[in-house]
Amino acid sequence: MLFAYVKMLAEKQAEGSVRDCVITIPSWFTYDQRLMIKDSAELANLKVLQLVHENTAAATMFAIDQKIEPEQPMNVLFYNMGGMDTEVSIVRFSMFNVTEKKSSPYVEILSEAYDKVLGGKDLDIVITNILADKFNAMKEREGKPDVRENVRAIKRLLKDSQKIKEILSANKAASVKVPELQDYVTLQFNLPREDFEAAGASFFERVTKPIDEALEKAGLTLDDIDQVELLGGGIRVPKVAEILEEALKKDLSVHLNGDEAMCFGSAFMASNSSSLFKVKQVFLTQHPAYDVHMKISPINAEDGLTEEEQTAEGIEEADIIKYTQDLKLFNQTDYIGKSKGLSINYDKDMKLELFKADQEGELELLDTFLLDNLKDQLAAEIDSLKREQEREKKKAAKDKADKEKAEKEKKEKADGDSEESEEDTKEEPPKVAEPEEETADEPIARPKIKISVEFSRSGYMQISKAAVGSHTLNVEHVRKDCQLDTD
Repeated sequence: MLFAYVKMLAEKQAEGSVRDCVITIPSWFTYDQRLMIKDSAELANLKVLQLVHENTAAATMFAIDQKIEPEQPMNVLFYNMGGMDTEVSIVRFSMFNVTEKKSSPYVEILSEAYDKVLGGKDLDIVITNILADKFNAMKEREGKPDVRENVRAIKRLLKDSQKIKEILSANKAASVKVPELQDYVTLQFNLPREDFEAAGASFFERVTKPIDEALEKAGLTLDDIDQVELLGGGIRVPKVAEILEEALKKDLSVHLNGDEAMCFGSAFMASNSSSLFKVKQVFLTQHPAYDVHMKISPINAEDGLTEEEQTAEGIEEADIIKYTQDLKLFNQTDYIGKSKGLSINYDKDMKLELFKADQEGELELLDTFLLDNLKDQLAAEIDSLKREQEREKKKAAKDKADKEKAEKEKKEKADGDSEESEEDTKEEPPKVAEPEEETADEPIARPKIKISVEFSRSGYMQISKAAVGSHTLNVEHVRKDCQLDTD
């Protein structure tokens, strides 16, 4: 519904059809959540060109707007506290020499960290609890149930808490008045900013933790950070800005409007995917957050003979197939958008399972792909190779015959002039042509299966190619039961 509504607004503004899109998502979205977003967009008849992290989109816009010195790379820390979460990205900006006379901005995402439950809404809840406690402590409320048990009353408090938070961001105190909150009792008192900050102490203690995690992942220290960019509405809270300035010991910059920067950065990436737009060239590199392993096995477990079993059946050592294979496909040093190609011997329908490896080495299943027509396509490719071999054999025979005929005609022409002078010469008996030995056809080597796996820029895996020779294999994407993040 949301994507269909956004599509309608975009088409109304563009006065035309909108089919492709780039969507911003939080950096902490899981693999399954990314696939859900992609599926939802497709239901709204939108083709997802890329899912881009919010801070990455903002960093792209930063690269367009800001002047970057050619010989002085700059490390920028983006701190984005929104309504629901906090994200931190450390980005390196430099200039890439496209030609001798032309250079373009180069953006590299060094690390990302986040707190999924650290946002402005949490501060609204802190204020709501202050109001609820004040209301429960009133003399008129003695012996009555907690106001939090009344859904309608607590919704009113949550709504007023947002306004009070905005007032406390600009003033040292806020005058609170909620008329007839419950049982015709009005809540009215003065809330100092100090009381609010004391009540939210556990919240403010977590403000810098994503920064520490991002620095550790990037292998940097605070001294390596050249600039700090703040994004999101949560940074308007004075205590948050105070904590960040004290922890980072740097000036806090707000050059970008958080919402606009992410929107324009995404639009810029979308325009780069089309030849209809001519925009400034910006290079972007982002690394995977985890290693990816692949397990290859037969779809039917009974088909997977071990090497010993194949030897026992009399299969030559050169023809033995390793049916179960475990490979490390992508490292964290690779870049997102990269494809890895495999060339393997296989003759059974195969299953490709992709796993995410955490820092402890534990594997978590991400995705499964089935190649289920391999036997038929393998036979078709062998037939094609045999036909090609036969064509080559016929062509070689024809070329040989043409060559012999040309040599014979040349010899006859050269001897034509001397025939009269050699009439008296004794004729030699004709030579009997010796039969040519037939050469046995070379055996057809088993064609290899070629598979290309892409770690897409959207953060999920896809099989970009699966073929045996010129014959494409059927690839079935088997989706596991998706689980939403309970946090």
